Amino acid sequence: RCFPHVVNIAVQTGLKHLTDVDNLIKPGEDITSALLENLDYLDALRGDVVSAARQVVTACRASGQHREDLSRVIKEGYELGDWTKEDLGDVTLLRDVVTRWSSIFLMVDRLLELYPAISRLFQQDKYEDLRKHELSNIQLQVLADIRLYLAFFHVVQEEVSA
Repeated sequence: RCFPHVVNIAVQTGLKHLTDVDNLIKPGEDITSALLENLDYLDALRGDVVSAARQVVTACRASGQHREDLSRVIKEGYELGDWTKEDLGDVTLLRDVVTRWSSIFLMVDRLLELYPAISRLFQQDKYEDLRKHELSNIQLQVLADIRLYLAFFHVVQEEVSA
């Protein structure tokens, strides 16, 4: 097997175990204590936050109008001084592809970058039906932690593939 394929299998397995917290909970282990001290975090992991992120991306990319409106919100944020082009680029959300683990990293990374604009988009009256996809602060924290986990593999694979 080639190295990227092995990395893909390792990352997919790791992600599966990260969100399968019921199998992680064993009395007396440090991770158990930490998770039990933060039940909101535990619930976010149980709720498959990567799937929730995927739903946000799908909703925002569902039509050309959605993509255009997100871009407009981003540009308005520049004009209002709410964010800069360095902080939040005028770019599109990325979908993940099952056979490319790194696409999960890229999807989560881009979603976290654009989330302030996505949140503002969802507050508009015409996007009221998409509010059900809004992520909580704890879900965003879990996604940020998952991004850190995936970043290691992303950097390694980029170096090896270069």
